Amino acid sequence: MPSKSALFPIVGLCLLTVACGSGGGSGTSTTSVKPGTPEYFWAAANQTFKNGEFDKTIVNLSKLDANDKFAARSEPWHMIVAAGMAQGYMELADRYETGGRANKGATANFSRLKSQCEAGANSATLDFVEVLHKFLATNKDPEVALTFAAPTGSAAEPAETGKITKGILPGEAEAASIQKAMLRRGVLLNTSGAMGNKDDVAKSLDAFKQGEVKIPRDTFLRSVAQITFDRAQIYMPKKLDQPKRLQVLYTEAMAALAAIPSQTKADKDLEKKIKDDLKKYHLST
Repeated sequence: MPSKSALFPIVGLCLLTVACGSGGGSGTSTTSVKPGTPEYFWAAANQTFKNGEFDKTIVNLSKLDANDKFAARSEPWHMIVAAGMAQGYMELADRYETGGRANKGATANFSRLKSQCEAGANSATLDFVEVLHKFLATNKDPEVALTFAAPTGSAAEPAETGKITKGILPGEAEAASIQKAMLRRGVLLNTSGAMGNKDDVAKSLDAFKQGEVKIPRDTFLRSVAQITFDRAQIYMPKKLDQPKRLQVLYTEAMAALAAIPSQTKADKDLEKKIKDDLKKYHLST
């Protein structure tokens, strides 16, 4: 297995080179703070997050993850955005794969879009697990605060993905719009998942209305372990087929579970799934 020290220093740069970026406008509410300061990057992260410019949000948050003042707030947010992007990209890649099978005449175009989104999913997943590794090592707070605005978007997939799966190739502008909607959806679902409300987005959004959201550490770790397991699936043989990266994510999921003082049956079941997969693919933690 590659050591974490060998893997993690390089993956933080991946998101800057993704061909399937979220795009969008570039305005930020940073006029009242000095450029280049932590406060500037925090303000920029908030503005880009609201705009759905999640690639830019991550770039801004990456400037804060080692900052004593902001790390406790930036790292959970960073993980949620990266995990949400990874889910959105991978699900969209799956839709393009289905579309390519349905429309043999446009297979090459569907394959190109699929590959771009797989690249986005891979980069976001590696970014997520890098921050998770730092978080587990340094953040021991009894509560995890989500100090960003409630994510927007819909928990339902945009209707246009149904057209894609039927083999209807979207134009460039429509593809960008669909992608942005899928990324918003991914971030929304992973925010709710991180709060322990995987199947109740409405409950999570209501919590944001009450002010700053605070999650018990055990709840957050339990949720993040599940998210890590879910995102790791992109490295399975029928997806990107990268066992060493699967191993790294599973190792971090196990570390999150190990940090929970009192495990539930669900925690033990997840641990068993991970161990079974590791054995199946001849990997270890």
